[in-house]
Amino acid sequence: MNYCSYGCNQKAKYKLKNGKYCCCNHHASCPALRKKNSISNSGDKNGMYGRKHSDETKKKIGEKSKQKIFDGSYRNKLRQSARGNKRRLGIKHSQETKDLMSETRKGNPLSEKNKRGISKALKGRIFTKEWRQKLSDTRKRNFKDPKFLKQFKKSISQKPTSIEKIINILVKSRGYKYVGDFSTWVDGKNPDFINESDKKIIEVFGDYWHKAEDEYIRYKHFKKNGYKLLVIWEHEIYENFENVKRRFFKFDYKEQGTQGSII
Repeated sequence: MNYCSYGCNQKAKYKLKNGKYCCCNHHASCPALRKKNSISNSGDKNGMYGRKHSDETKKKIGEKSKQKIFDGSYRNKLRQSARGNKRRLGIKHSQETKDLMSETRKGNPLSEKNKRGISKALKGRIFTKEWRQKLSDTRKRNFKDPKFLKQFKKSISQKPTSIEKIINILVKSRGYKYVGDFSTWVDGKNPDFINESDKKIIEVFGDYWHKAEDEYIRYKHFKKNGYKLLVIWEHEIYENFENVKRRFFKFDYKEQGTQGSII
């Protein structure tokens, strides 16, 4: 029987590439070695004890790190080394650990300095077409998962915008309910107002956040799921609200079986 070569006196489970035996699949994980390293690097035994990097040194370290991150060969080297790393393979955080991690992050929003730093770091980064498609597919899949949607709603507090409040006054008495707070989803998309009995949806588009083609994309999506759609744009509300009311009442009283959801 072989015992760990790094001083913990436990039964060895692995033979390392250097010919030594270890209780863990990597010598750095051995409890005895970790304790030894911790003691040898604590207090005044640490080379940086009582010292601080100058701003100039910090800047140099930052620049060098950026160069490494954007260097293709370095990133490929990291990728290759990670493939053989099985230290957490198949291991998942318990729900208790997840809740604890979530709680520690609450109430600690990113500072403006951190936000600017993240934004600056992402500038110039090129996402391949395949990577963008992968992100899109993941997002679509997540927003059709009831568990994810429940957690998503819990993590975000969404209230009606100023234009949604205006439309709510108009449509509430006609059986439409505000669901833009992520309380209702239709095949992965969250509408602003819905009338379930008549299978009708109203979307309120802010001019800054939406493009013209978004209207058709939403119309096609909700039609596929059996809903009629009326889209009201922000500029319509402020420029000619009487016309918005006429469009809404025409949409609301539209006979079953006809199209004309978007006027």
